[in-house]
Amino acid sequence: MSHGLMLKGHDRMVSAMTLDPAGGRLLTGSHDNLVKMWDFAGMDRNLKSFREFNPVEGHPVLCAQFSTTGDRFLVASGAPEICLYDRDGFKIAQTIRGDMYLREMKFTFGHVNDAIGCVWHPRDKKFLHELVTRWNTSHMGCQCNG
Repeated sequence: MSHGLMLKGHDRMVSAMTLDPAGGRLLTGSHDNLVKMWDFAGMDRNLKSFREFNPVEGHPVLCAQFSTTGDRFLVASGAPEICLYDRDGFKIAQTIRGDMYLREMKFTFGHVNDAIGCVWHPRDKKFLHELVTRWNTSHMGCQCNG
């Protein structure tokens, strides 16, 4: 390694980290419930993140991952929904939350339990999470307003 730096900003343990494929942006997620976005090209001597947000109120960030193209990223926060964001940190969509009161789980769409991980398919624009459910990001079922 030729260069190194220490990024400070989270108040609790960092539990998720992902670097975009080009190496220009870093996402960190923490048990302080925040995702922080770091842009190495635009960073000054203060080494501050350029954006931070709380994906799911009251839930720690457990997993974050950039897509293979670096134009989007996923965040899993221990809630049943996984959120999809564009490269600049604006929410595009989220997965559907299942109905936990149905007796036959095959009749509900989405997850009823906490999503603790997510990973992109290596060739498709689909992603896998918890190694169980495959979602197509072009029609995730729930568009977000925020």
